[in-house]
Amino acid sequence: VQPLTIVVEGEQTGPAIVWKGYNIDQRYDVVEGMTVDIVVTAPAGVKDFAVKIISNVLTPDQLGGVGLCDVLNLVDPAASYSTVDPSFDTSNIATQLTNLGFPTGEAVANQTKVEFSITQFLSLLSFTGAGEHSFEMTVTDNEDNVTVKTLMITTL
Repeated sequence: VQPLTIVVEGEQTGPAIVWKGYNIDQRYDVVEGMTVDIVVTAPAGVKDFAVKIISNVLTPDQLGGVGLCDVLNLVDPAASYSTVDPSFDTSNIATQLTNLGFPTGEAVANQTKVEFSITQFLSLLSFTGAGEHSFEMTVTDNEDNVTVKTLMITTL
């Protein structure tokens, strides 16, 4: 008889953010057939979900040209903002986000699981040329637990 010891390291508290089929903590080159399917689980429900776009090619000014800004709030799209243009109009941003595959409003607020695909957003990136793009996702649950994960991709 041999004793078996199981050690559980750092139990997840709060929201979890997963990139299906990929390690979200690793940078990937964008290749044909790549998918960006995100799953967020928050047993206490999602209170806030912000996405900050950090890119050396897709600048806040370029995002503004397509009706987006560099800090997106998926729970309350009108709270989204541009870090370079304080007068950026967010009144139509929910529609822009939905068109790109992002859930918004009630599809995110208080949900225990949010799944979405932003694979079509990769086509927007293909027009920017070669560069590094990061999408810093900050999810806060209804118990004020915060998880931050950054999806990192490179266009060639």
